[in-house]
Amino acid sequence: MCDKKYWDIRGRSFPGYRSGDEFQARVLETIRRHGVDLSDAHVLDLGCGAGSYAVPFAQAARLVTALDISPVMLDRLRSQAAALCITNIRYAECDWAEYKVNEKFDIVFCSRSPAIRDPADLRKACSALSGWGILLHFSGEARASDTHTLGSALLELHGVARKTKTDYSVLQDWLRDANIPFTVYPLQGERRAYFTPEEMTTNAITVVEAAGAAPDAHIIREYLEQFRDEASGKYLSITRYDMELVIWRGQG
Repeated sequence: MCDKKYWDIRGRSFPGYRSGDEFQARVLETIRRHGVDLSDAHVLDLGCGAGSYAVPFAQAARLVTALDISPVMLDRLRSQAAALCITNIRYAECDWAEYKVNEKFDIVFCSRSPAIRDPADLRKACSALSGWGILLHFSGEARASDTHTLGSALLELHGVARKTKTDYSVLQDWLRDANIPFTVYPLQGERRAYFTPEEMTTNAITVVEAAGAAPDAHIIREYLEQFRDEASGKYLSITRYDMELVIWRGQG
């Protein structure tokens, strides 16, 4: 079961859909190039978060069911959908383990979410699938510049041990054992994002609070100095990603 409190805290600063995001565009283009037709599809977005993919899916598909355990995440998605005049998103505030599958979906999609962490989660996703299954996950651990991303270093300064990463290879092993053919598309690259000092501080505070620690203003202030871009006065975050997009057809 996912940690609702953790994701409610992270939801205060978690990124949603960003127009022009190169990585999101690459993911969507790869899905289309594989032959997945969104035009008349009902998409289930598992662990949709603040809507990184629920929004572009809704812009292309007939209907999107956006499922997330966090009401904070879903509220942020609702706000962005309203601002973009998107009306074809159905919201489900629920943990995937507790969700009752009463219908089939043309597409089941999950991006870097603990909604699908083990073969049991994936088996349930396949039971809800009549068309395409799509899983976006890290191929190893998220690779990031030591000085240009919020993460484990900040948590270690607050005395928080690094969490064990999900081993996503077991999900591909399950698909093989179930005789479900799938295609893997490697996606590597670099993402750069600029934040105001206030935005960066908020991001840092939510990372620490979500890990169950009390934010130390002095530690955070000193830690964030390495992100400062002198030319713009903003803070630059650089994330290098090494990911895999897994696509398969449903068996029923």
